[in-house]
Amino acid sequence: MKGDMTKADVRAAFPGLLGEWQRRPEVRSVDEQQQSFSSFWSWLKDTYPQATRFRSVTGASTDFEHWFDQATHQSWRN
Repeated sequence: MKGDMTKADVRAAFPGLLGEWQRRPEVRSVDEQQQSFSSFWSWLKDTYPQATRFRSVTGASTDFEHWFDQATHQSWRN
């Protein structure tokens, strides 16, 4: 993953990042709708910190949480 990333770059990379996290043994057995955004966000900051530093009106964490909720069918939480 490259250094400086735009929001569009990160949005395009999001499905692959989520998939990589979901393949982790501790996540694999958890139902999609029970997966934790905070766990994903912590893993992302540790593993791909450059993906968490794009410019955003609402903030990278908020954008990622929205994408996460959509992808894991947890949008009902919002």
